[in-house]
Amino acid sequence: MVGGVVIGLTRQDGQVHVHVADCPHYPSHGRGDQCPRPDTCCVYCDETNQRTGEKVAISVGDSFWWQSGTCYWTPQPRGNGDRCGVDYDITLGKIGYSH
Repeated sequence: MVGGVVIGLTRQDGQVHVHVADCPHYPSHGRGDQCPRPDTCCVYCDETNQRTGEKVAISVGDSFWWQSGTCYWTPQPRGNGDRCGVDYDITLGKIGYSH
């Protein structure tokens, strides 16, 4: 699992490049000085809820993580917190990694 808090977004050609901070993965990724901020990481995804097909809009401050071929998004303010995939950890398709 990789992720953190969204600190930046770039949208282009139907995909979004999500930049997250407080990422525990990157201090051990082995790229050393190649990363401008070793506590950040990025991923490309689409903004379509995989369960409902509904378009969503990721925002700065949201929670975001990914594992294998799926991204998980929790908008702020967080929902009522008891319905995974509805109020939090909403599944989005992962397009690819970015560093």
